Amino acid sequence: MKLWDCIINDKLVFSYKSYVMDHLTIDNKKYVLVPEENFQELQKAAALKREPEKTFTIEEARAYSKKRVGDFVADDFWHTLPEPLKQAIGKAKTELDNNEGIPHQQVMDEVNRILES
Repeated sequence: MKLWDCIINDKLVFSYKSYVMDHLTIDNKKYVLVPEENFQELQKAAALKREPEKTFTIEEARAYSKKRVGDFVADDFWHTLPEPLKQAIGKAKTELDNNEGIPHQQVMDEVNRILES
């Protein structure tokens, strides 16, 4: 029986006793076996030890998130659309913002009328 101590930054994170197997070799690579609860403690200790890359204020986080979403959308399909279609979509969005659009139900009624005839 072995007693294992895991010490990080001079602090005891956990101890456990190994009764049977403490390592495993697969394809000449050695893996250490630990109980799941101890592994979770190790993950938590490692996460707490790491400093965040940058700390944001709420305003900075909102701006950063908005930019990241914008980058994702820009990398998506938008750049493949023809310019006249982009302008038409922009005009439609402006009309909807100004309550100038056709209500959804009215459009659906018209579509159903056309499909039924």
